[in-house]
Order: sequence, then structure tokens, then C-alpha cells
Amino acid sequence: LGDSALAIPTDVSVASQVEAAVSQVLERWGRLDILVNNAAIGRIHRIEDASDEDLTLQVGVNVLGPLYTIRASVPHLRAAGGGDIVNVSSDSVERPFAYLVTYAATKGALETLSQGLREELAPEGIRVILVRSGPALTSFAANWEPEAAGRAFAQWEVDARLDPTCVVAPETVASAIAGALSQPREATVHFVDIRPTRGK
Repeated sequence: LGDSALAIPTDVSVASQVEAAVSQVLERWGRLDILVNNAAIGRIHRIEDASDEDLTLQVGVNVLGPLYTIRASVPHLRAAGGGDIVNVSSDSVERPFAYLVTYAATKGALETLSQGLREELAPEGIRVILVRSGPALTSFAANWEPEAAGRAFAQWEVDARLDPTCVVAPETVASAIAGALSQPREATVHFVDIRPTRGK
């Protein structure tokens, strides 16, 4: 995108960093029209083995992150005459499974937040779109501890939970989001559920 893009490294679990990022957006473009909450972290663990860091990190990024970004953005979406909030969730909400239970729970919280905000913000012309994605070809698992990941994948194979070859491309999810955002303002796409064609 060249000069049309501005990358702002931000820890969304830290409210002050979120506020600073939104301020930089406003300084650059003078307005805010769309917020997409896509940042998420999944730590692999059985719940009894979860460290405080495992739990705090996932809740911080996956739940507090959207809360902070939405809180910081709503006044500016309102000032722009309305806008859009897109929250990206996971099919693990309806199919939670061992070793990613905390992650699934945080995404469940995001879906509840989306439903409530849709009612809260609709009178101000702010649409809330929930996108639930199946497995996507991203770096989501890049930092998983190898030993724990090995145990998890062994369990998932036994449970027939995941097929690592059955994924969607990030560009496909992005295209679905763009399609939902392109609808005329009098319409809202409440929910987009995108899965691999061969998936369950």
C-alpha cells in the first residue's frame, strides 16, 4: 500500500499503547472509519498446567485488547458520522477442544461483546460485524512450545479435531471482511462464518 499505509507496532493489551496508536491514526488522516480487531494469541496448555502468563496473555490480547481498541475508537467513529467495527473470532467457539480451551473462551467473550455492542452502537450509525474464521494459514502457532505442541497435535489426531492441510488463506478471510464492509449503510452483515471447504 506504500504511503497509504501506516504501521504502528502496538500491544493491544496495554490501554495506553492503544490510545497512542489511535492518536497517530487521527494525526495522519484526521478521522477513523473502520476498526478491525484481528490480533489474537493462543497458548497451548491443559488448563491445570496453564501458567499465570498463559492466562493473562490470552485474556489481555484477546479480550482486553478489543475492549481497549473499541473504547478508544467509538468517539472517533461517532465523530466521523458512523463507521464499522469488525471483530474476528474463531470456529473454536462452537468446537472448543483440549489444549486451546482458554483461547476458545476468549473468543466466546468477543462474540458476546459483539452482540451487545451491536445493540449499543446501532443508534449512532456504528455497525458491528462478527467474522468467525476456521483454521487459517497464519503464524498463529509459530511460538508454541514444541513439546506441548507435540502433545496437543497427538491428542487432536486421536480426536480427529484438526487437519493441518485444511485451512483458508488469510486473503480469503480479508476478502470476506471487505465484502461485509462494502454493504450500503442501511444494511449490516451481523455474522460471517468462513471455513475451509473440506472442513467440518
